[in-house]
Amino acid sequence: MVKPPLLKGVEKKILKLFKKLKVEPIEKEDILEKINQGLRRFYTAVCKDEKGRNFFLKVRVLRIRRVVKQLNNEIKIYQFLNKIAKKISLNFLFPSILKKGKFQGLNFYLRDFIEGELAGQVREDFGYKKFFLKKLTPKEMNMAIFSFQRIPKSYTKKLKLHKHGGWWYYQHFLQLKKNFLNFFLKSPFNQKILTKKEVEKTEKILKKNKKFLDEMANFPTHGDLYPNNIVITRDKKILLLDWELFHFNNYYFDPCFVWLLSYKEKKWQKKFFNLMMKNHRNSEKLFQLVLIFLTTHFAAACWQALRKMKKIYPTPVLIKSREFNLLKYYLKLFKKAIKNF
Repeated sequence: MVKPPLLKGVEKKILKLFKKLKVEPIEKEDILEKINQGLRRFYTAVCKDEKGRNFFLKVRVLRIRRVVKQLNNEIKIYQFLNKIAKKISLNFLFPSILKKGKFQGLNFYLRDFIEGELAGQVREDFGYKKFFLKKLTPKEMNMAIFSFQRIPKSYTKKLKLHKHGGWWYYQHFLQLKKNFLNFFLKSPFNQKILTKKEVEKTEKILKKNKKFLDEMANFPTHGDLYPNNIVITRDKKILLLDWELFHFNNYYFDPCFVWLLSYKEKKWQKKFFNLMMKNHRNSEKLFQLVLIFLTTHFAAACWQALRKMKKIYPTPVLIKSREFNLLKYYLKLFKKAIKNF
């Protein structure tokens, strides 16, 4: 897979940007190495100014218009949250954008930095860490999600948010089928876990329910509640980051996302599930459709991890790995969900 091109002279430009903003990174790091270790779309760093105050810098490093749009959208959402927080109560914290702009071809923003611990790291933890689930109650997490789900449409109208309904669910599944499921079915990892008939049935389910998913896609949705986008602050408040995927979806998408990633604490997970179902009691069908999509999505992430590990470890070793056990866990829930149709 060919990596998209970085902006020319990106490292020198970022160093000049530090000088312009009068900040410097807290950790002395190889900028290009950090960019390559990440997703390559952005360079991020915790910085400090001359007075020792901490800030967070995010810089676009790819020569792709879509990435510029993502960064600008994130800025727009942070500014939006600041405005509506003065009108309605939000049960979570979010940072404020202090400076934004373009410098020598780099799009960037500088925001305030709030001390705390991440709920985990996607690539290392594959879910929320136990310490996070012990510090934050299921009710507090539920209230945080429910508070932005209740933002009135009159406030979100100017944002022109994307609507993720039936077409989005169906097309994403087709991509996952092509890039993950078809390969998994034929692989030695598929030890009677999944059948071709189950995959075909799922495609028909999502196609049949396109209109229903469209009708239900009316709720503001974070859409990216991975552990590295959630922070528990020193005073045990929840801080939500990375709002670039903010969109309209159905009311189960974000709660189901959290429920699936909280598997390390079963009691916490069960309490959160009960609260989730209590908020919206009238559509078991909708919950199962979201579960089908997200379990496939998370299982695909485990599959990608296994494929990378396969370059080093043989299949018998990988079958005992955490990644494979998680893949089986997600596909087991996936199979239960499609049985309801």
